[in-house]
Amino acid sequence: MKRLALHLVALMLAAGGPAGAQGSLSPPLPDADLGAERAGLMTPLGLEVGFAASVQTYVDGRLVLQSWMAWSGDGVVTATQGADGAVSPEGTRAVALPHPAGGTTQVLHHLGEDRIASVVLNTANDRAIRQVTDIMLIVPELQQFQQQIATARVAANLQSAMDVALRDGSLR
Repeated sequence: MKRLALHLVALMLAAGGPAGAQGSLSPPLPDADLGAERAGLMTPLGLEVGFAASVQTYVDGRLVLQSWMAWSGDGVVTATQGADGAVSPEGTRAVALPHPAGGTTQVLHHLGEDRIASVVLNTANDRAIRQVTDIMLIVPELQQFQQQIATARVAANLQSAMDVALRDGSLR
């Protein structure tokens, strides 16, 4: 994953940096075009990257709350499922778990277009609490993108070799 991020940064720099870095701003997109671009992230070179996340909270080894969020062509899609098995389309849900010896464990998940949040408030003793957050980046055209990078790297190496040969030839 670090390697992909480094490649993306290198390609952004090779393409002249982020939009507007040279002092010229692109004109705003019309609403119709902007609406078609809200399904994920796109690099300056046109590589689409989808995003999804899931959060699971376990109390005493039992899954008590699970939430999902994904950017899709229709915007942000969310769902949550409690220990009772009921699935709801909301990205926010809270569960309260009383402990037989006293105290309560409360779990809150919120997954939406602006944040991924999970909170556990525990006033009970002897509880084993575990949270798992999975972040997924979906790159459907990754293989083609890697081939483009390899081709660009070969072209850059050839250009560099030509520059050195021409420079060395002119020094003689």
